[in-house]
Parts: sequence; structure tokens; C-alpha cells
Amino acid sequence: MRSLVTLVVVLLLCPVASAAAAVAPGWAPTASMLEPRYMHSAVALDDGRVLVAGGAGSNGTVTAELYDPATGTWSPAGSMHEPRFSAAMIKLRDGRVLIAGGSQSTPFALSSAEVYDPATNRWSDVGHMTAPRYLGTPVMLPDGKILVAGGLKAASQALNNGDVFDPTNGRWTATGPFDTAISDSGAALMGDGRVLMAGGWDGNAPRNLARTYLNGSWTLVNPMAVTRSAHRLVTLADGRVLATGGDGVSPTYTRDTAELFDPRTNRWAPTGTMRVARHRPTITPLRTGQVLATGGQFVDPYPGTTSELYDPVRGEWSLAGMLAIPRTYHTATELPDGRVLVTGGQAMGAVAEVWTPITSLTTDPAVGFGDAPPGVAVAGAVQVTNTGALMLLVDEVAIGGAHAADFSVAGSSCRGAIAPGATCVLDVRFAATALGARSATLTFAANTAGGRHAVPLNGRGIPPAAGPGRDSDGDGVPDATDRCAGTRGSAGRSGCPAGLLADPSIAYKRVKGGIRIVAYYVKATTGARLTVKCSKGCKPTATKGKGSRRIKISRLTNRRLTNGTKITVTVAMAGRLTTTVTDRVTKSRRIEGRPRCSPVGC
Repeated sequence: MRSLVTLVVVLLLCPVASAAAAVAPGWAPTASMLEPRYMHSAVALDDGRVLVAGGAGSNGTVTAELYDPATGTWSPAGSMHEPRFSAAMIKLRDGRVLIAGGSQSTPFALSSAEVYDPATNRWSDVGHMTAPRYLGTPVMLPDGKILVAGGLKAASQALNNGDVFDPTNGRWTATGPFDTAISDSGAALMGDGRVLMAGGWDGNAPRNLARTYLNGSWTLVNPMAVTRSAHRLVTLADGRVLATGGDGVSPTYTRDTAELFDPRTNRWAPTGTMRVARHRPTITPLRTGQVLATGGQFVDPYPGTTSELYDPVRGEWSLAGMLAIPRTYHTATELPDGRVLVTGGQAMGAVAEVWTPITSLTTDPAVGFGDAPPGVAVAGAVQVTNTGALMLLVDEVAIGGAHAADFSVAGSSCRGAIAPGATCVLDVRFAATALGARSATLTFAANTAGGRHAVPLNGRGIPPAAGPGRDSDGDGVPDATDRCAGTRGSAGRSGCPAGLLADPSIAYKRVKGGIRIVAYYVKATTGARLTVKCSKGCKPTATKGKGSRRIKISRLTNRRLTNGTKITVTVAMAGRLTTTVTDRVTKSRRIEGRPRCSPVGC
């Protein structure tokens, strides 16, 4: 026990992670919470902060606090009106947060509920549930109402119904009863509007029964392959529901198995076995489609330090690093940039840490700016593409080297998280301070195996042209500095005419060997000719741009495109540069292309 206490003390004294550590893959410490918590609740707010409320100590606590991922710090939130732990907490559609039920001291449950308003930092009472319950499972229904199902009203006294909260009037309505009183179950909303509830503890043993909820009533469906309680259910991007781990029965009390429910058939099927058996873990669905599991008890009552990642495409789990300390009865919340915040847990006090995913990228091998007289700025760009399956984070952009003063970063679209397949651009400028060859190196940190990346930059300073110089296209910009010497443009654009808007966006599902497009849209300059072609698998489309209004490319709807396919979007207009964007399908993902202009890059 002494070693565990020492470990906690050491971590409490650790400094907050630096900006460099913020993009390093794996687990890193962040600021500790303002007070210790376990059996508490956490939810991400619309502004990116994380609200943490309640939790157990000697009894429940009324306090709440806010984590700011931009600064890695905590600040007090308004206190609840009642202390509570093991409560059901969920964000409402309007950005407020509902917390319902829970307990102040085991085994007595609460029926009260409160709503937190981030705009005022205050809680307000709403109606009571029709029954007191703790360890209930909250789910948002398609109409924005909240279902809290099952749970305990007292020790070993499980409930066989649910309550539905209406945010428009603050009132609760009881659902019809279901087959078996249950607590510590999993629940998830499915694409067809039903809620799946499976497994749980009936007061005596874990169960494998599964049922669905729709319009106030419950229907039994096929049971899971094994009994589970203190497990989790999450809905995957393809509509299936993943059930993981949990308590079983002797001789294997803690499960390492996982299974998938298909709402089309109402049947379960096995999927990859977890690397570590665990119950009461956190199971966090990520925006990129994977699922992160952290901590939990692997042998009752001992918490674990492992984390692992589920890939639904391959149906496999892979280790995702070790937590700094063992955790159970903790929380895990995805942050806006794809990182995950883990807080508290039994015996772990106020300690918090952040997981950063690992991904891969490609970037330009080098960028050349050509020749320019001293004092004449030449624009260029470094393109960074996320070629991995998780969010890409870019930080610490810098320029160094022999002639670093000749190059500068003028802007960046690489702030925030870069989705898999997406591309961001670092705008770089070259302005020679002397004649001859000039060189420097642009570097940046990213959450990749390599960690730091370098792109060589080069240009050459040349003597300015004598007199006004030759002006082939008669636009008033001398050929020596005219990047479009054959077309008329403005001095502000280095002699080039204005470019054209070409901005494709896509919604798609990953399938074996490629993608299936749900919808494909393009924004293009008003009146410009817009053409969309595929290298294979679709017919070309030609239409006119509508400015900021998206144009749906109907010929791509529901189209299956195999890996290696290119989608080329071309926008052209007389007297303007032609803009082309080429997306690629690689590893069952869309890799976003960078806009390119002809006759020269823009």
C-alpha cells in the first residue's frame, strides 16, 4: 500500500505537461482536480471544456469543476444543490447538462435531478424522477429527451423500468416495465431510434439478457453470448453496438471478451478479444471511429493501468499505453482535439492525465521558392496530410537554419485537430535578405512515432531588374517578379489573376477495400464551370458553381470507390486561374488533396 501512496504523491507533484508534451503520443500528466473524486461524472461541454461533478468521498459531494484543455487547468464550477455519486449525467442538445439520481450514502438512492447551465455556471432543480435510482444508465433519445434506465433504489434492489426527462418542461415520465430488474447495465442509442440495453446485475448475479426501448415500451431481443455487468455499450459508426468486458460468473469473474449487436438482425456476434480482462473500465468512442478502453478492475478489487484501442474495421484491440496509476470508478472524456482526459478513480484522488493518440503523416519533402530580388516576398506552402487512423495534432512550428531570417510562417490551417485523410497547410514566405542561395528548415512537432518533422526550404536572391523591365502580359508587373508572366494579374498577387474557389467535402463509410460515399459536396466560385471526375467507378459531372452554397454531386451518392481511386474537382473561368483538387482513396479513407492552380501554383 505504501508504494501506491508514494506513487500518488509523486504524481500530484508533477508539473503540468508542456506544449511539447501535449502532442507527444501516449499518456501524460495534466493538472490535478481541485478535490479528490471517484464514482463521479464527467461530460464535454460545447465550448470544449469538461465538466466534472459529484463523486464519493466519505459521502457524496456537491462540488463541480471545469477543465480547460487549452490551458490544462481546473477552475471551480457552481455547486450542485445535493451531494451525489454514481449519478446519471449527460449533455442536453441546448448545451446544458442534466444530472439525475445517484446516492449520498450507500445504499440509499436519490430521485432528484438538476441542470447545469454553462452560461451562468449555476445548477437549477428540475422535476424528480418517478423512482429513486443510482447506477442508472443515461441515453439521449432521437427527440432530445433523456432516458435513464435500470439502476438500484437500495442495496441489491434493482429496478425494472426507466424514466424519461423532457428538457422543454423539466418533467419526468416513467417508461413501461421491462423483463428483469437490473443495474450496472450498458445502454446505447441505435440508428433506427431504438435503445439497446444489455447485461447488468439483477441483485444476485450478472445477466446476459438484452432488450430494446422504443416509444415507452421494451422488447426482448437475443441475449448476449455471456453474462456481463459493470460493462459498457457503445454504438459504432457502422451502426453496430459493441459490448466489452464486465463481470461474469465463476470461475472467470472478469471478462476479456467483446461482442457486437447488429440492429438489422437483432443478433450478437463475437469480435476481437480485449488484451486485458476488465470490469468498470471507461469505454470512450472516438470521433475517428475507434473505441478507447482505460483502467477498470482486472481482478476484483484491484484496478488496472492498461489502456487499449478497438478498431471496428479490423475487429481487433491494440494496446494504447499505460496509465500512470491504476484506476477504477474513474471517468474518460474525449477532448475537441482528439485527446482523452481521464480523472480520479477509487484511491486515486484528484490525479488527472491525458491520452494523446498516435498517427502518421506525409508532408512535402522540400519547398523551393525560386529566384526573387531582395525585399520581394514569394509565397509558398508546406502541406501536411494525416495518413493515419486517429486525429493529427501539429504544434511548435519553427524555422531555423543558416538563413532563417529569409523565411517566415505567415499563417496555418494546422491549428486544432486534423482528421484522418485531411490536409492542412502551413503558409510560408521567402524574402531574400541577400544575393545568392538561401536555405532554412521548417520544423514542427506532431503526435507521430517520429515526433518531430523537418522540411528543407530554399530560394535564391537575385539582383533586381534594371528599370521597369520587360512586361510580357502588360499588367504592370515586370516579368522578373511576375509569377504569371503570360496572364494579366495584379501587383498584389505577384502578377497572377485571382484564383477560384474549389472546396470539396465528403461523408463516407469505410468498407473493405475502399469507401462507400454517403454524400459528396463541392463549393465553387459563382458562375465558374465545375467538373467532377473519378479515375474509376463513377461518371463525370459538369455544372456551375454557386459560391458558398454547397452543390451535391448526386452521381457519387452511395457509390463504392476502391482504394487507389482519384476524385478530381476542377473549377475554371475565363480570365481566372483554373483550380484543381484531387482527393485519393487510400486504406479505406479519403485523403484530401490540396488546391492547385494553373498555369502556376497559388
